[in-house]
Amino acid sequence: MSDQKSDPDFSSAALMRLIARGLALQGIALPAPGLDSATVDLADKRALLVQAVKAGGLGCLVLVGQGVHGLETDATLNALIAAPHAPDLLRRWLRLECYIHSRHRTRVLHVGECEMEVLHESMAAEPPQPAEDWLILGVLVGLIERSVGAKVVASAAGLQVYPNPQEAALLAISKEGNSARWQLRWTRARQPAHPPAPMAVPEGRFADALAAWLAGQLVTMPDLADAARAFGTSTRALQRELQASGERWQRLVQRVRSAVASTHLIETDAPLAEIGYLCGYADQAHFTRRFRQVVGLTPGQYRESFSAHGSSHRSNTSTPVSQRPAR
Repeated sequence: MSDQKSDPDFSSAALMRLIARGLALQGIALPAPGLDSATVDLADKRALLVQAVKAGGLGCLVLVGQGVHGLETDATLNALIAAPHAPDLLRRWLRLECYIHSRHRTRVLHVGECEMEVLHESMAAEPPQPAEDWLILGVLVGLIERSVGAKVVASAAGLQVYPNPQEAALLAISKEGNSARWQLRWTRARQPAHPPAPMAVPEGRFADALAAWLAGQLVTMPDLADAARAFGTSTRALQRELQASGERWQRLVQRVRSAVASTHLIETDAPLAEIGYLCGYADQAHFTRRFRQVVGLTPGQYRESFSAHGSSHRSNTSTPVSQRPAR
């Protein structure tokens, strides 16, 4: 199978599940595309937005992020809301966008502990439609509230648009072409009750303990400094421990990523792009290149060779991680 052509828009399917729930919570029941597949066509997404606006106005899109509550089994959304603070959530969101073969991206103009300014812009000549702007704002607001445990106030063009969107204001902002730039603020960030204790390491098993920690942190793309903080040591001391174990940081990261990805490829029929995102690869090309360097096969070739799920991908009916049967 071709790794380049597989799963071209998987993350939109994850967001469609959020959108469908967010609309349903507002009493708007629409047949959302992508709930049972890995991909969603842009025309289908836009058609859904047209129907949603007809049913509930632009305001229903700003409120759609409330659908994040109750989707605890969605692996992609869980990877986002597990962020401990807003800057980390934005890093996860921006990396997720690298997997979306879309013409639109989110650009962070400013981010602080309790505020941010964001621009929704085009990668091509055509700008996002206002409905698409309000939808992405709604999704981000819902993710931030779920992640940091705080209520968000959002404004555009100097007017408050969340949590109480006014249709007249949304229409006016849209008509003036100001729907793509937002200021978000919240009063309180969730703080842990106690600082996390340093990771315990069995005698002589430092590399194994670090690998186990990495396996649970891949979606955040942790670096050496992150690992040192988690183990209550310095980066220099951590490197010495790895060297004593005959290991190096970058080699360990690649080994853990490929091992976790291999498990997903063999045991699930999740989309390749979703696996790449959850395993911390920068984008699908990075996933394919690095996995082949370590394993000798591309992710698609590996799945076709070793997984009972491989045949399902030849018919392009892959199922996201969040929808696979429980084991």
